[in-house]
Amino acid sequence: MKETVLINKHKSLNGKMASFNGYNMPLWYKSAKNEHLSVLKDVGIFDTSHMSFFTIEGGEVSELLDLSFSRVLDHLKVNHLIYGLFLDDKNFVIDDSVIYKFSENKFFVIVNCGMDEIVINHLKSFDLYRCKIVNYSHRLAKIDVQGPKSLKLLENYMGEELFNNFGYFTFKGSFDNGNILISRSGYTGEFGFELYVESDKAPKLWDTLLELGSDLGITPCGLASRDSLRTGAGLPLSHQDIGPWPFGNTPWDFCVENRFLNSPFYTYSYVGYDVRKLHESTKGDVLFNKSIIGRVLTCVTEVSITRIDEEILSITSDNLPRDYSVKGLVSGFIRVNIPLEYGDIVILNDGKRELKVQIVKNIRPNRTARLSINRIRREYE
Repeated sequence: MKETVLINKHKSLNGKMASFNGYNMPLWYKSAKNEHLSVLKDVGIFDTSHMSFFTIEGGEVSELLDLSFSRVLDHLKVNHLIYGLFLDDKNFVIDDSVIYKFSENKFFVIVNCGMDEIVINHLKSFDLYRCKIVNYSHRLAKIDVQGPKSLKLLENYMGEELFNNFGYFTFKGSFDNGNILISRSGYTGEFGFELYVESDKAPKLWDTLLELGSDLGITPCGLASRDSLRTGAGLPLSHQDIGPWPFGNTPWDFCVENRFLNSPFYTYSYVGYDVRKLHESTKGDVLFNKSIIGRVLTCVTEVSITRIDEEILSITSDNLPRDYSVKGLVSGFIRVNIPLEYGDIVILNDGKRELKVQIVKNIRPNRTARLSINRIRREYE
């Protein structure tokens, strides 16, 4: 089984380890719930070095990516990044990805764990274009700090000036020669940063951030809270919510061009009425007016939301009553064969448990990811 360069750090923190796509990774350390909540209120630190990274460079690189990526990159500025999908010729999703623009002819591509060779081979199948691809998956480490106090943490480490005018989905620096590439981005829906360094520099960076963050409530976070946070943010889990079926009619039409939006299926996000989930070992049916209309894709408990008078609130909502105890609600995504309306009630059934859930546009309100640097400084420092 593969390990990241931070494996000894995870073991020293008594991480609950498990196999994830061939990597021995921490699912959680002390409590997935506390790790989830720390990202909403303070700052969490993640090891995501198991992800795959490569650069692609050449005079025709934009044309090559345009043939395979769901977003047009012509208007993407240098030092900006973009989220989208690699699609095959049937509009099936190969993988979701974030692409960084280093220069007009060079891009840095992040794909999921173990997907580097698959995506690279897909790009090479377009043999009309000669582009240089360099795989950095075994040379880079990635550490993410997510949560409103991540700004204060990194300002303590790098100084405040670096973060002035640091816009959402932009990046600074590089990962060469011991430097750090830092992007203001993430997958939790909350304010945060992703940091890329050469692998041998990662253990010291991990220790430094934990030490500097000790007064800010920093919490090491595993894959369980990463997934529940991502689902609560309304983002798909790779190869679970998106996969081998035609893409389109989803909550994620923002990451594809209209030419790709063509599917006989409909994907919706939902929120239930209590914390119960479907049994993990089974696939659930979706029932509407007592008829089966599709299947459950993801079913997790979003521990930071509640319902009050049918309104969904998070622990950071201004109108959440003081001292109210939030226990969480089940949430996730379904794929069905008929269109539904926001507010419709459907039933999830795995043969052992029935859950009443509501189709919603927004799972976890009051997310902080897009707040300005000045506002985060004003409210969280």
